[in-house]
Amino acid sequence: MDNILIIGAHYDDTELGVGGTAAKLIQSGKKAYKITLTDTRVVSRDMNLDISKEKVMQNSHSACECIGLEELEFETALYGQLVYSQKTMQALEHIIIERKIDTVFFHFADDYQLEDIFQWCTEYLQENVDPEIVGIEVCSDIIYHSSENRFDYDL
Repeated sequence: MDNILIIGAHYDDTELGVGGTAAKLIQSGKKAYKITLTDTRVVSRDMNLDISKEKVMQNSHSACECIGLEELEFETALYGQLVYSQKTMQALEHIIIERKIDTVFFHFADDYQLEDIFQWCTEYLQENVDPEIVGIEVCSDIIYHSSENRFDYDL
């Protein structure tokens, strides 16, 4: 596990879902890259949130800088319109080959049509890198303590 690609459906998925793991791996000398598949805007009536796509992206960029996670250019789908397509798979294949990716993390593969992409990446890596590779799905490795307004991650 030397070159890791972290895939999230939304801009906060990788940081909140795999951020602690990414930080640990980067601190140990591994290379970690991130792509986001959808153009995200955060709207929650329950939490009284309406955060613009630009603000979500800015927050994501700041978190990636803190972690040391390199964001890669990737054509995002409009929020709610991500589909499994040959174009998306070819773009992912290009990244995997160019960056010599040997490990892929997903934040929750059932999160908005990632299951097909999760399956494809796992099979691609098994056929082209190592037949023993398994897909890694991380629901979250960061815990938010709302009473203290702070995050913890296990390093």
